[in-house]
Amino acid sequence: MGSTQWRRYHEADYRNRSAMISMRFLLRQLALVCLMLSSSEPWCADTESVRPIGERRYAYRTWEDLYSKFCATRGDVDGVEAGEVGESVSFLLREKWVTLHELVKIGHSSPLYVKFVLKFLDESLPHDEAEAILALATRACPSPEDEWLCIEIADRLK
Repeated sequence: MGSTQWRRYHEADYRNRSAMISMRFLLRQLALVCLMLSSSEPWCADTESVRPIGERRYAYRTWEDLYSKFCATRGDVDGVEAGEVGESVSFLLREKWVTLHELVKIGHSSPLYVKFVLKFLDESLPHDEAEAILALATRACPSPEDEWLCIEIADRLK
């Protein structure tokens, strides 16, 4: 093997090694991303049930709709989205109080979702709506299984 052939061989060998190292690095990075995405908190794949805002006053009319938003955003909403979610939480608690068990049911498999919902029970909630929800939470808890959530809601609004 002449010196030119020897140099070409080593250059090709070096490029192959570099490519292998780059490929290993990329595979490690991909594995790390997959590991981060597969956390213990399940995220929904179905976000089709959330209807466009223009179709109705409240963007999310069921706990499942709101859960789809939670899944799609991983609980990170701000600005206009936060306003829509806050109005929907207020609507669901005031007007659909009897469906509180649905929130509890989803919350059993996704505790972060319940925290997400509860964070909208703050001073930004209009006073009359907060009073209506507080009255329901203290006097009309839908079932004994939901009582822990009724207490949590009442504590947040006091």
